[in-house]
Amino acid sequence: MHICLISAVSDSHNGPESRPHPCNIMTDNSKSTSLQFIRGYLQLNGFSKRQQRYYQWQVDTAKAVNTVSYKSNPELKELVEEYLLPTYTPLPKACYTTAVHTTLAISNVKYVEGYVTSIIPFQHAWNEWNGIYFDLTAELAQIPNLSLNKNLELEAEHEKEPYTDYQAILSFDAKKVLEYQDRMGYLGDFVSECYRLIERGEKQ
Repeated sequence: MHICLISAVSDSHNGPESRPHPCNIMTDNSKSTSLQFIRGYLQLNGFSKRQQRYYQWQVDTAKAVNTVSYKSNPELKELVEEYLLPTYTPLPKACYTTAVHTTLAISNVKYVEGYVTSIIPFQHAWNEWNGIYFDLTAELAQIPNLSLNKNLELEAEHEKEPYTDYQAILSFDAKKVLEYQDRMGYLGDFVSECYRLIERGEKQ
């Protein structure tokens, strides 16, 4: 099983360290709209120290990635159209389900979870295959449904790039996805469960 590595985790309990961790991908503390949004939480009163550590961990762990159309790579296009689309159709507001289905349907595809920005930043899931990041929710579910948007100027802008500023926090292979799904009993928000395990010092 391929294990994704993290180059450094800044944790208030153990301090920064360099070691493999199966929850995460490599750290890249780049500035972004998404990260500025998360940093805003850290400035608010009313959050517990644990919540503050959780959001700071997300900022420290996030890695900026660029997504492309799955059609841009002939082999990936063939895999998606042969192994996923005949049995599953990506739907709006179902990014976690789509990313999980894609991971389980196609060999060597990984599930990626983090943040993207549309009008505002929000949590999202997409995929990676052999170093290529792609988002079937954005490409096959969100863009077609923008035809219902009456604001044609906004629609045209979103058709070019519905989501921007992809910040990946974790990357799982199919086996790890199934482990987390079984542990949690539902799809999505694996980030919070991953951090909970880090805090508890549990081995994966």
